[in-house]
Amino acid sequence: MPIWLEITLFTLYLLLGPLTWGFMILAMFEGRRRMSKLLQKTPPLPDPAPRLTVMIPARNEESNIEKCVASVLAQDYPNLDVVVADDRSTDATGAILDRLATSHPNLRIVHCTQADVLPGWAGKSNALHNAYEKGVKKADGEVGRWGHGVKSSDSPPPHPPTPPSLPHFLLGLDSDMRLTQTTALSLCVRAAIKHNAAIFTLLPALESHTFFEGLVIPLTGMISSSINAVALTNVDSFRRVAYANGQCLMIRRDVYDAIGGHTRVAALPCEDVGLAHLVKDSGRRVRVAWGADLCAVRMYDSLGTLYRGLARILSFSRDRRTWPMLAGIAFLLLSGFSLYVAAIYGIYRLRHPLTNLGAIGWLIACGFHWLAMTVQLGLTYAWSKNRWWNALLFPLGGAISLGIYCRALKQCITGKFEWRGVTYSLNQTKTVENV
Repeated sequence: MPIWLEITLFTLYLLLGPLTWGFMILAMFEGRRRMSKLLQKTPPLPDPAPRLTVMIPARNEESNIEKCVASVLAQDYPNLDVVVADDRSTDATGAILDRLATSHPNLRIVHCTQADVLPGWAGKSNALHNAYEKGVKKADGEVGRWGHGVKSSDSPPPHPPTPPSLPHFLLGLDSDMRLTQTTALSLCVRAAIKHNAAIFTLLPALESHTFFEGLVIPLTGMISSSINAVALTNVDSFRRVAYANGQCLMIRRDVYDAIGGHTRVAALPCEDVGLAHLVKDSGRRVRVAWGADLCAVRMYDSLGTLYRGLARILSFSRDRRTWPMLAGIAFLLLSGFSLYVAAIYGIYRLRHPLTNLGAIGWLIACGFHWLAMTVQLGLTYAWSKNRWWNALLFPLGGAISLGIYCRALKQCITGKFEWRGVTYSLNQTKTVENV
């Protein structure tokens, strides 16, 4: 190999390997600092406090729903009501919710039937739409009286009058989320008011009960967040960068109505990012905060479900654009697995030297590459409340993430994805197969 070619390859390796990971460490610290700062030094809640309605979509969540609802009802927020949309569950979800509603007057259950499924709507958007129309609007007397499918007391629970100057907040919360601090909702509302945020969303701790959950989910999430520059959502001048986490997404009701609610994102598998773009495009503020100390989520319970679920999120959160998927694949290959190729080449150069310092230079660069990558990944795992030493298992975690990105790329091209036993096609905007 000519010396000029080896020098060129070595320079590229330095840029794509150790220097890239070093830059990511600095960027991650700064991004986390800025997102954590949003929740600091927030003023007290006004008196009376703005009304906050938590809307939870649930389908066959008997193992999670009671913990989720209980964590919401345990909040110290003084003007809180909860609406849960039971989306045609076939397990004990509905019975659990009905039992909880009998002892909590501020909890209302909307039992969705097949008649409530709107053609062309994704499941979660449809459930949240029903929660809003039947559980929120009906509670306010905007759509007749309480009707079929709503489980509550004879009359809606009273709410303290909210002055016109105070917003009514809606919080969409996934049924596998848990609020781990009783002050979580109060802190979110205070921060949203302080920063005049139309959308205020939290990045939760990633709860893992199995080996692959803890290994793959934080790694894939970190790569996606870095490529999509999620932290830049908080910079108003970056109008094209908008992100929200539908696991815990709070939006002002007046803004929700103004943008058309979930009707504008009805067919999107990642409706949360769609709402964020609509809000930010309208000139309003979207804020993403670091919420690992306030809430936690267990996204998937097996390798198969996380493989399918993460691929769906990656592909459709970027509106089926292929370049973020290609960027993720390139990052894993050129910035991750290049370490092992460079190490093998450095060992080869020890036995077949081209220059006196060539082999040593490659091996020293590999050492810095491994150190920077391990530190960055270790922080990623630790900050998401997982084991830091998963960073040492990058060859396995990276290989699985690479497979997920390849599946996501295929879904970007075909427009088809499978979730919860149903295969969807966005090219036809309707279910194509029910298995």
